[in-house]
Amino acid sequence: MAGLRIDRGRGVIVNDVSFRASPGQTVLLNGPSGAGKTSIIAVLAGQIRGRAGQVRVTGNELRASGQPTARPEEFGPASLTPQQVEIAALAATGLTNKEIGQRLYLSHRTVGAHLYRIFPKLGISSRAALADALRPLQSSGRSSDFGWSADGTRDSAKRGPDR
Repeated sequence: MAGLRIDRGRGVIVNDVSFRASPGQTVLLNGPSGAGKTSIIAVLAGQIRGRAGQVRVTGNELRASGQPTARPEEFGPASLTPQQVEIAALAATGLTNKEIGQRLYLSHRTVGAHLYRIFPKLGISSRAALADALRPLQSSGRSSDFGWSADGTRDSAKRGPDR
């Protein structure tokens, strides 16, 4: 990792962080609460993008620079699994994680974990942005494959009645 910078909201969380770890070596990130340790881990995991810098894991460059290095289909609405589309569509209607979990027979924590993975794929950071981010699926007709009509409501003919 070299020169990593992470911005969130109105401030810089991490600026010019650099370190190197060899295979099998353990690295400790130590610092006070709010110092950016979790954000650094999220960049290493590919969950968020840094504003600048370079991150390599086993020789493969990650998207720390803010420029995706992965194939385009790994991001955007087309990259979502059927279950992720279903969860995102329900969340876009304003349902809580608990309500979504009850409808899909999942725990609210599982729903939250799915949303945590969905947001970076769609390039969003809030539930309020879900409806706009899913619009390409609705216009392409792909949402109907997962039990949702073009207006975002549940298509009971495909999936059965609401649970």
